[in-house]
Amino acid sequence: MRLFDICGKMNTSMLSPKTNYVAYLVYKLRRKTHGFHRFPPMASVGTTGGVEDCKQTVCLSRPKREPRKQHPLLPKWRKDGWFESKLGEYFNEGGENDELQIRLMEVEAGTVKSGLIVEGIEIRPTKG
Repeated sequence: MRLFDICGKMNTSMLSPKTNYVAYLVYKLRRKTHGFHRFPPMASVGTTGGVEDCKQTVCLSRPKREPRKQHPLLPKWRKDGWFESKLGEYFNEGGENDELQIRLMEVEAGTVKSGLIVEGIEIRPTKG
């Protein structure tokens, strides 16, 4: 069985308390990709010492040109030439010394995946 697994961790003490954050995968796709459309990966965002706060399927594709109203789970094209897909949200209560874990994986299909170029995972506070 093949495994697709991207994982990032950081200490929650680096985040502002009482703040909601959103994690994004920042990526590009080669002209020819394989294995992401039929079997999309699952993202999870949460602390290693607690329950995952967010779990969802992630679409890794080339976004269409910026429509006026875009579905929040579809990838977005960024002005820097990369794409971003929302992986999930996390509310940092503050005061705990815990580890935030962001994971993107697909293990059920066992198909070969190719053509994904990952810049990284961005964690940003939500506006408002």
